[in-house]
Amino acid sequence: MSLSLLTLGIVAAILALNAYRPVYWPGWLALSSFFAGWLTTEAAIQTITWQFVLALILVVGGALSGWPGLVGLALCVCAWTALALEARAALGSSGIIERGLQKALGEDYAQELHETAHSAPMRVDWPYVLKVFPIRRRGVVRHRNIQYQASGQRRHRL
Repeated sequence: MSLSLLTLGIVAAILALNAYRPVYWPGWLALSSFFAGWLTTEAAIQTITWQFVLALILVVGGALSGWPGLVGLALCVCAWTALALEARAALGSSGIIERGLQKALGEDYAQELHETAHSAPMRVDWPYVLKVFPIRRRGVVRHRNIQYQASGQRRHRL
């Protein structure tokens, strides 16, 4: 049981560390790091919850009987603290976004949005939403490889 709690602590610490400092190279590890960090930061409270429940089960089962269990619990607590701080920072971003919207759209942008929303029809275009594979419209021509800057070093094309 002690080794199980130590393993949980190591996994929790790696996930929390990855949330703050993801791996960028090599590519396969960067992809794994991205998805692990994305899930961990977007669901930080849920991550803390499942780790806490698992740690509690291990502690009740006697995982604190040896030093590996104590180290694992310490790692878990550090990881939970880091994830809680991450979740707190994410929750604080709504004020920043609101100030940016007010600066860009004006102080009364929300009132104008409410008026527009009430005048708009309240229905969802379900065939459009449920369409998995977009069907190209007839008459639309796609132009490729349009060079927008002449440079001998790089391909600057759309």
